[in-house]
Amino acid sequence: MKRLFFAAIILSLSLPTFATETLRIDFRYNLNADDGKNYLHWRTKDTKIKDSFDAVSGASKAMSTKQLREMQFADKKKLFPKGLYALLLFAVSPAEQAKIDSLTVTPQGKQLAISFMHRGNAYKITSDEKGRLNTNTSFSMAQGVATNSARVFTIKDTFLAPDKTLDQTKLIFSEDVYDEGVAQIWNGKLKATCAGGILKISGTLKKIPKPEKQKTAPTEEAKSPPPSDSQNSSDATNPPEAEPPKN
Repeated sequence: MKRLFFAAIILSLSLPTFATETLRIDFRYNLNADDGKNYLHWRTKDTKIKDSFDAVSGASKAMSTKQLREMQFADKKKLFPKGLYALLLFAVSPAEQAKIDSLTVTPQGKQLAISFMHRGNAYKITSDEKGRLNTNTSFSMAQGVATNSARVFTIKDTFLAPDKTLDQTKLIFSEDVYDEGVAQIWNGKLKATCAGGILKISGTLKKIPKPEKQKTAPTEEAKSPPPSDSQNSSDATNPPEAEPPKN
């Protein structure tokens, strides 16, 4: 018995292990002032990035945005929300970018509501009551809100309020998650806080197989056999009364 026990231990130690890939994110952005302390740090098993805005070059110091975008995509399909990537870019962009994109953060207790526009799309990000951003449920976007002329984006008249600002009530948002057709996604919850005008986001995402969509069970109506010819003729002669609309 002991031999079998030790043999099982040796076998388990000899088997290859496959560690889950992780993406650690640490973000800080001052909504009220350009204090020079904003940063975007992120790391994986093989990469460790500490980035911020470089006023001299007008770009990120570590030039890491391309690398982060490569983490977001596989075969030109996104693995985590487009709005998350766009939000993280504020920490490595000039302060006026937040004004151009109308970045707003509205705290309600620990829950945060974040909205902004970037490159013609409008984004809404809403945390849960504990301030957590879920990559599968917290992000939504409305595409094609502005026209693009030589990389200058102008809000379409259709979406303007009388004062010529964006009218959020005219937008139709859809979920902003991973793309269909991917084999794996970055999944997880990030902690978001906003105190004293300082927005911070941190946490770890894990790369997992894309979840299978749950199949909806057929209703009792769908399960029942089709009515006979006699029932059809009866129904045609005496049609049922219309039901009141359901709320």
